[in-house]
Formats: sequence, C-alpha cells, structure tokens
Amino acid sequence: MTDGNARTPAKLSKPTQFVGKVANQADALAALNNVVEAGREYLRLREEETTKRARLDAYRTLESERIRAAERVLSDYFEHVFTERASNFEEMWSRLDDAAEAGDDDTVRNMLGGIVQLAQTSPLSGLADLPALRAAFDDPSTVWEL
Repeated sequence: MTDGNARTPAKLSKPTQFVGKVANQADALAALNNVVEAGREYLRLREEETTKRARLDAYRTLESERIRAAERVLSDYFEHVFTERASNFEEMWSRLDDAAEAGDDDTVRNMLGGIVQLAQTSPLSGLADLPALRAAFDDPSTVWEL
C-alpha cells in the first residue's frame, strides 16, 4: 500500500558480483551504504504503513460507531411508530365495532376509510429522502425527536 509519491526501496548490488573476488574498501563501503539505506527505507515504509493502518482503524471505529448510533435511532423510531400504529389500529377497530353495533353507518364508513388509509401509509415514507437522512446522521447537532 504505497501512494504515488512513495520512493522505491533502495536496491542492493547483486551478491554474485563479488563471488570469487575480494571486495576492496570502496565496494565494502558501498555495500554497507546499501544495507543502511535499505534498512532506513524499510523503517520509513514500515512507519508509513503503520500510520496508514492506524488511520484506517480509526476510520473503521468511527464509521462503526456511526452505524451503531443510526441503528439505535432507527430502532427507537420503528418501536415508537409501530407501537403507535398498533394502538391506532386497535382504537379504530374498536370504534368500528361500536359503530356497527349501534348501526351508525357514517362512523362505520369513516372508520373503514381511516383503517384503509392508515394501512396504505408506510412508517418509512418519512424516511424517503435518504440523502437528507444521511446528512442529518452526519450532522452531530441534529436533534432526533420521536
């Protein structure tokens, strides 16, 4: 994982060029410089990759926390909305039964219309604008009211 600005590691001379020869002082110094430069390059790359890994870990932690926070908000929202819808349906069915027993055709008609209308709406319809929802999740000052 290197970016376009990273230097290529220093290349060591081929060891075979010294086979059967006694290296002179200049060759020995060049070999030592190659080893030192390669070691420095290794340490630099290791530090760079460690830094990148730390940034990725921090990003993963941040995004995981944001996902968990969004999950909690949605879970609370669904619990509230579906509890409220269940309560509304129970109330409407009860009023429908009472109106039917009393022979109140207007109330029966109104309750049936209300039940159908409530059944046709989705609790998720308010969440239809996903880009706006994402922007709200990204904004720490957003206040969520349920």
